[in-house]
Amino acid sequence: MKASQKKIVSKYLNKLGIANNRSLKRIPRLCSLLEKVWLVHPEMRLGQLIYFLVALNLRQDFYRTNLDRTEQTNIFYIEDDYLLKSLNRYLLKRKLHE
Repeated sequence: MKASQKKIVSKYLNKLGIANNRSLKRIPRLCSLLEKVWLVHPEMRLGQLIYFLVALNLRQDFYRTNLDRTEQTNIFYIEDDYLLKSLNRYLLKRKLHE
């Protein structure tokens, strides 16, 4: 994306009240880990997989988050860093992590 396009997108997002300050570096790492887990469970749809991964961590993190249980299980509210943590935990348990 060209600098002029980024400026337009940023201006539009700011009008909507959406901050555009997320790092692009998180995307390849997240996709790589998600691919590893999804290959273990190819029968799952993407939404099911993400829900499953987040639900696995609810018991451990329930009292440490500001979200209620409904928000925690709604993938709309899940932050990328939490999903990364969920993926890492799962892979460590499965010993697939490199």
